[in-house]
Amino acid sequence: MFKFLKDTRLRWLLLLGFLVLLRVLLWNFEQRMTFAPTSEWVAELPDTATEMTIGEHISAAWFPVPDANFTIVYCHGNGGNISHRFAMAKHFQEMGWPVLLFDYRGYGKSTGGPPSEEKIFKDTHAAVSHAIDSHDGPIILYGRSLGTVAAIHHSYSSRSPRRGLILDSPLLSAKAMAEEMGLGWFSPLISQKLDNEKRLPEVVAPTLILHGDADRIVPISHSRQLKAMANDDTTLVEIPGGRHNDSRRRGPALEALKSFIKEFQKP
Repeated sequence: MFKFLKDTRLRWLLLLGFLVLLRVLLWNFEQRMTFAPTSEWVAELPDTATEMTIGEHISAAWFPVPDANFTIVYCHGNGGNISHRFAMAKHFQEMGWPVLLFDYRGYGKSTGGPPSEEKIFKDTHAAVSHAIDSHDGPIILYGRSLGTVAAIHHSYSSRSPRRGLILDSPLLSAKAMAEEMGLGWFSPLISQKLDNEKRLPEVVAPTLILHGDADRIVPISHSRQLKAMANDDTTLVEIPGGRHNDSRRRGPALEALKSFIKEFQKP
């Protein structure tokens, strides 16, 4: 029955096929753990905002504030799409803070998926370039969870002094997250590095880090370690009882945002 296995070439082909299948399965597992996009919008765009497309792929929404002299470019987390952030952006707009929301490729109405680390870097670059070309004043990159990777990468790769960086519930790296989940054995096979601890020490922009001390998805220890390696113009605000997906529209997080953004509102 198994005489065909005596053929050495066939055994090598079967082994190769098994390894290819294993790599595909691991890639799919990594994708599901890293990215959780949805296509359908769950809310209508407020009438104070404008829907737009940036470049060939990127769906975006612009929440303007008349006479504002800065722009917040918001890099969202791994789940959903920009429609899940409309209420947040509207609240920031009412605070006098203009916000550019955008979806990475594969999220919402953005085409060109599936998402990847390289793509979110390119999409963030396109969004920031659009903000610079369209609006005067400094750019504040606001990264939430997975979005902190894109925000740090863009700040790391730019030496422009016209930058501010807000990191909301940042992770150290994909390797550190795998270890938190008891999947340290998987870390050598990870292709999405999400390596904030490598890039943040090179960022020179003023930086605000927000993190809840009851976050069970990305432990606050990640932010504490990032703060220790960040530039001297970095503030860590620990939110008592704060969880990973809590709103930043109230409490100590909002007060910290007000204080940080105030410095960019000066003429």
